[in-house]
Amino acid sequence: MEKARAEDAADAFKRAFASVSPLVLEEWPGLDQDALAATEGDFDRVTSLVVNHTDRTRVVVRRKLGELLAVIERGDGEKRTNGVHALPDRAKGVVDQMDDVLAAIKRLESFASEEAKRVGAKMIPAAEAKVQKSPWVSLLLALGLGLILGLWLNGGRRR
Repeated sequence: MEKARAEDAADAFKRAFASVSPLVLEEWPGLDQDALAATEGDFDRVTSLVVNHTDRTRVVVRRKLGELLAVIERGDGEKRTNGVHALPDRAKGVVDQMDDVLAAIKRLESFASEEAKRVGAKMIPAAEAKVQKSPWVSLLLALGLGLILGLWLNGGRRR
């Protein structure tokens, strides 16, 4: 069963070799285009060629060639515009959604910044007034909170 699947994959690779070869050259730019063409789309010969020119194993190269074949079979490899891959409609929808999410994050960021300024404008003068009214109590309160927080944070490290 495995042998039949491998033969089917090799045949599919040979049929799609003209479309796959630019992707192979893009994936492994050090390959010689003439040497790749000399393999005539034979899956094992292409695998051997890539293995000999890279530091990858046969298993990794076979897997990557299978992925490139799957890309071509899905039709992604044929959608090119001026040498650049065109995005499928589904990918364009995802890009639009990401743009919407980024815009929402920017709106939330500006809202949070404005809210922090507004709350800070109200709270800071009130806190300063209390500190000026009783500086010793404020100092002791800050030291006590700092000690408790330090013990709590450092307590997990001490044995």
